[in-house]
Amino acid sequence: MIGVLLSLAGYTSFNLSDTIAKYLTDHLPALELVAAMFVVTLLLSPVLVPPRRLLTLHRLPRLPLLLVRSLCQLASSMCFIYAIAVLPVADVIAIGFVAPFMITALAALFLHERVGPRRWVACFFGFLGALVILRPGLQVDWATAVLPLASAFFYSAYCVLTRALGSHHDDRMLLAFNGLVGAPIMLAVMPFVGVWPQGWEWLGLAGIGLLSGMAHLLIIRAYRMAPASLLAPFQYLEIVGITVLAYLAFGEFPDGWTWLGTAIIVSAGLFVFYRETMLARSQAPASESGELGSHP
Repeated sequence: MIGVLLSLAGYTSFNLSDTIAKYLTDHLPALELVAAMFVVTLLLSPVLVPPRRLLTLHRLPRLPLLLVRSLCQLASSMCFIYAIAVLPVADVIAIGFVAPFMITALAALFLHERVGPRRWVACFFGFLGALVILRPGLQVDWATAVLPLASAFFYSAYCVLTRALGSHHDDRMLLAFNGLVGAPIMLAVMPFVGVWPQGWEWLGLAGIGLLSGMAHLLIIRAYRMAPASLLAPFQYLEIVGITVLAYLAFGEFPDGWTWLGTAIIVSAGLFVFYRETMLARSQAPASESGELGSHP
């Protein structure tokens, strides 16, 4: 029960962070919001990891893979912020739920994990649901449609790299490493694209970073306290929360096509979770990672 409550708190934190980010995209450049997320993570690094351990990050095993992993999260965050700037935020979150299907495909291709035909069919329907939401060529051009899908792809690569690295890295150390990689890159481009925030905008930028970082830590902790098969379906409540917040804050409410596409994605995802639960019961218990959600 504590794991369930922690996961719900994590997804609520994501919803609040996304709502603030959506509001700030009308006032500040998207890259500035991404910079805020990684700078706050960097500032929190001494809290997450003892300073003496931070000095040993360059000696972490498989350092090039860790670097690529952090760059994938940075790319995912950029695409995500640009997406919510031009699309309804609930649509972007719903499309983000194709990430588990992308993880399945990437894990099969690069980690040689066995994927049965039923899961491939579920992946197909997951992507079909994303296309139903976007309807590229009708209401949204292809260039815009690529943004949420690109965000999901880079996040999926980030998760697969996390899985490839195994369980030899501490979660807090990995989160701190993301800040140490992403923050300097974003700060380097700020002189060219940044806008000096007003008083309340500083609070918004800090809120985005704090809520996003807290969400990641809450969900990681949740997956340490409860099985993934129990927690995974609760992530779909994120679409309910963001729909309510988007309606209250921006007057956005998903249309019928968006609800249909979301229903297709959620149904396919729940089918995959059901299949994995059945397989887990028939096989020896395996370790489960708390990083394989759907949010950058």
